[in-house]
Amino acid sequence: MRLRDRVGQRPVLTRRAPAGRLAGRGNGTDNWGERSGMSAAATLGFAELTRVIRSMPDYASYAATDGAAAEERAWRLALGCLLKECGDQLLRVVERHPQLITDEQHDTIDTLIERIGGIFRRLNRGGEICLPPDDRGAISELEEIDLRMLALLEEARALTRALSRDARSSRWFTREAARLSRGLAALGEATQARNLLLGLDWDAEGAGMDREGRLP
Repeated sequence: MRLRDRVGQRPVLTRRAPAGRLAGRGNGTDNWGERSGMSAAATLGFAELTRVIRSMPDYASYAATDGAAAEERAWRLALGCLLKECGDQLLRVVERHPQLITDEQHDTIDTLIERIGGIFRRLNRGGEICLPPDDRGAISELEEIDLRMLALLEEARALTRALSRDARSSRWFTREAARLSRGLAALGEATQARNLLLGLDWDAEGAGMDREGRLP
C-alpha cells in the first residue's frame, strides 16, 4: 500500500523518454542517496514528513495529462521546499555572521547557492507529461529516483544545518562543503534523469549542468 493520499493541483510537463538508460547511474558521491529515501525522510519533522508522503506521485495517474499535472506539481513543491531550506541555511550564515566568513568561504557558499538554483530550474522544467500506466519499467525507475532524491535532500539539509549552527567551523568548509557539493551534483543527476524519463526537453543552460545532469 502506498504511503500517500491523493493530492490535486497542476504543473509543468512532454512525452515519455525511453526507460532503461537513466536510473541515475554513477553519481560518484560516497554513500549519497544509497540509503532508503523513507529512512532519510524519517529525520524530518512530523508535519514535513506527512506533507512529503502525501505529495509522492501516483504514476498510474500520469496516463492522463491533467492527472500528471496535479501529481507532478504537488511533488515538485514538496521537493522544492526541502531544497529551499538548504539555500536559506547557507544565506543565513552569510547574513548573520559576515565577520566570521572569509572571502574564500563566501565564494564557496555562493557556488553552492548557484548549484541549488540550477537544481531548482531543473525541478521547474516545463512541458507536458503522459506516462503509460503499464510501463512498469519507467515507473519503477521513477519511484527509485524519488526515494534517492529524498535521501539526497535530507543529507543536504543536515549538512547546511551543521554550518548554520557553527559558522566559525573551518572544518565544515574543508570537508563538509565538498561533500555537499558532491551531493548537489548527485541531486542534479537524479533530477535530470527523472525529467528525461518523463519526456522533458533538455535545458543544459538553465540548469548549469552537462548533458549527464552533472554540475560543473
